[in-house]
Amino acid sequence: MISATAWIRKGAACAEPKRIELTEEQYDEIMQRSKAEVEEARQEIQDLKQKKTKKAKSKPITALEEDLAKFNLDNYSDEQESEGENCPSAFFDMISTVDEAALTENAEEIEETGAPDDSEEEDDLRILPTDSLLVACRTEDEVSYLEVYVYEEEEENLYVHHDVMLPAFPLCVEWIGCPLADTASRTLGNYAAVGTFDLEIEIWSLDVMEAIYPAMVLGPSESKKKDKKKNAKKLPIDPLRHTDAVMSLSWNKLHQSLLLSGSADHTIKLWDLANGGRVVTSFDTLHQDKVQTLQWNPANVSLAASAAYDKNIFVFDCRTPTDALRWSLTTGGDPECLRWDPHNANRFAISDERGTVQVFDTRAGSASSPVFSLVAHDRPVTSIDWNPTISDCLLTVSADRSAKLWNTAEANPRCIVARPLNDAGKIFSGSFCPDSPHLITVSGSKGIVKVLNFLRDPAVIEGFKGQLPN
Repeated sequence: MISATAWIRKGAACAEPKRIELTEEQYDEIMQRSKAEVEEARQEIQDLKQKKTKKAKSKPITALEEDLAKFNLDNYSDEQESEGENCPSAFFDMISTVDEAALTENAEEIEETGAPDDSEEEDDLRILPTDSLLVACRTEDEVSYLEVYVYEEEEENLYVHHDVMLPAFPLCVEWIGCPLADTASRTLGNYAAVGTFDLEIEIWSLDVMEAIYPAMVLGPSESKKKDKKKNAKKLPIDPLRHTDAVMSLSWNKLHQSLLLSGSADHTIKLWDLANGGRVVTSFDTLHQDKVQTLQWNPANVSLAASAAYDKNIFVFDCRTPTDALRWSLTTGGDPECLRWDPHNANRFAISDERGTVQVFDTRAGSASSPVFSLVAHDRPVTSIDWNPTISDCLLTVSADRSAKLWNTAEANPRCIVARPLNDAGKIFSGSFCPDSPHLITVSGSKGIVKVLNFLRDPAVIEGFKGQLPN
């Protein structure tokens, strides 16, 4: 399955990513460590299964079990493709799909024709300025990866360029375009911050192939094994790191050394990437439950919004969080995704597990009524995004295996196009490409990443007439 994706800005990636050369001793050490970690993970899963068979009411469900249940991981592998459901619209003519066959195609070709020479391999690995890139979190057979995809728009070709193995199931990923302390000589950076069920936030360089270790770790723990055992009971709040799963991340594009994180430990933490990834502030009193989603405001450097399972939404200034604006979700569902409108920095949209999307205007103040509320899907709206170029163009994707585009310019938003994406499974991630806003990526439980070119759909062109750029 693909649990999270993020676009990479053009020009940030190295044209020729570096490849790490391992000695035989380093390789053996890594293999031994990997085997030990996999065996430990298998033992933990076996222990959880044994605990589930016991009906002793005195034993509470662990935080890990509770979080895994949210993703219904046991049933993802049992999902079957829907038969007889075709999508004839031109909306699908531009889909590029990466599946298991595509991932093994190169390996089969090498077996038949022999390994390519160095020059051919370098050409295959070279990233062109015209390429669109994105990063995705994949999990298969209890092993998770961070994959870097290249999309060649002219050829409509999508493929995995390289990947790295992750230590735990990834819940969120955020691209970071600033240099870290170890690469201060560069004006741009190309990193991915990953939040997992582990307590740490790992930041990986996307310009390094076959990377073994992250470029930076936020909130490092002295003993992961010890923390995991303690986490079954729940660790106390720690001002310097998270003590439960990291569920949401947001990089500040205006003050580029700042990263915001939300956790199942009910806290939000502000990290300074330029100073070794230290915690600047820990916001411990805003929420009383797991922080599911948060994002920096696109126009105000210190303003952010967050939403948690306590059904509360906060818009707060990191300098004076006690003066936060507050709304309560009245739909009855837990929040899923929050996104500020890039064309109107005073309003934000939030989706929930009931399939509802609401838009609020901060100028109306705390507890104000939403600008509008719509029932977008009949299952959880797992991800939403505003188009960076077309005003009032909102994307919604859902666990009902569909994606929709909405025109919110009028008092009653109109659904311009709705398309099933059955081969993607339950969709967990969807967003517009910041450099080519006519491109959308969607992915989900089937482990497939798709890129859609929605401007080739006549319904979209007609539905946003007058709003499309010249």
